[in-house]
Amino acid sequence: MVTQAGRAGKIRAAVVFNPVAGSAASVSVDDIRGHLGDGFELDIHETSKERDADACARDALSAGATIVIAAGGDGTAALVASQLVGRDAVLGILPCGTSNSVAEALDIPRDLEAACAVIAGGITRELDTARVNQATMLLLCSVGFHAETIDNVSREARQRWGVFAYVASGLKQLLDLEPFDVELHTESHCVRCSASAVTVANLAPPKSVVAQGPSFIRPDDGMLDVTVVAASGVLAGVAAGLHLFRTALDKEPARSDNIGYFPVRQVRIVTDQPRKVVVDGEMIGTTPVDIVCQPRSLRLLVPEAARHEPASAEADVSGLDAEIEPK
Repeated sequence: MVTQAGRAGKIRAAVVFNPVAGSAASVSVDDIRGHLGDGFELDIHETSKERDADACARDALSAGATIVIAAGGDGTAALVASQLVGRDAVLGILPCGTSNSVAEALDIPRDLEAACAVIAGGITRELDTARVNQATMLLLCSVGFHAETIDNVSREARQRWGVFAYVASGLKQLLDLEPFDVELHTESHCVRCSASAVTVANLAPPKSVVAQGPSFIRPDDGMLDVTVVAASGVLAGVAAGLHLFRTALDKEPARSDNIGYFPVRQVRIVTDQPRKVVVDGEMIGTTPVDIVCQPRSLRLLVPEAARHEPASAEADVSGLDAEIEPK
């Protein structure tokens, strides 16, 4: 649902600014104030090693902010959102990170002035979030190839090389790409199969290829979309990635012998041995991991009324050698 926020009088807002985010060095707090205009009573909270974005967001809410603006990357947005879930306060996003996948998926522009105009426009949308163990998820949770790729990129490499740091890490991971055994316990079934990547997505742009099994990932349908890739080796991994990217651009479901997908309301991921878990670009630990959808739990400022968004494809695990057991 998309609504127009009330605009009576000055709006009490806060910016949670991550100064070490990918492109934050080019962002000026004075520019943010100037672009937002006189309609806002604005506080600035800067993150640090001692005070992360979620603590800043808590302080902003305690001070009476009705809009909390995450100026950073996807991790900053997720931490700020974790304090807004289930509240009337609204999340705004100024994409200053390396990937900025949340902004891209919702058509929030990277340009600072244009992104500020979205916030000033006051159009809100209610989105699902998910709980991943104790973390809040806006985008996706991944185990396997994607998680290993993210974990092996340092903050220094991200700041120096941007997305190319992830590309280099991904190429290294492809050289050793081997499936592992996994059990996916949903609200209705247990799916046992081999996988080189398991992704549970709430929101994901086409570049998040490991999430793109279904034809479309809706962020407000009360469901999460599981994509399982069971590719082995460099050639199969590259082929699977290209197939997923192409079908995502065409809004078509994946059709491949080593890709499966299905929607869930909740899922527990259990692997043959503890494996790294990444949520919205940040490491949160290792498997097992529990993921639960929280329908329409977050209000977020968006550029315009939602476009027509097709429903996701229901399910297809025919490409996997999977054992499916009803509960």
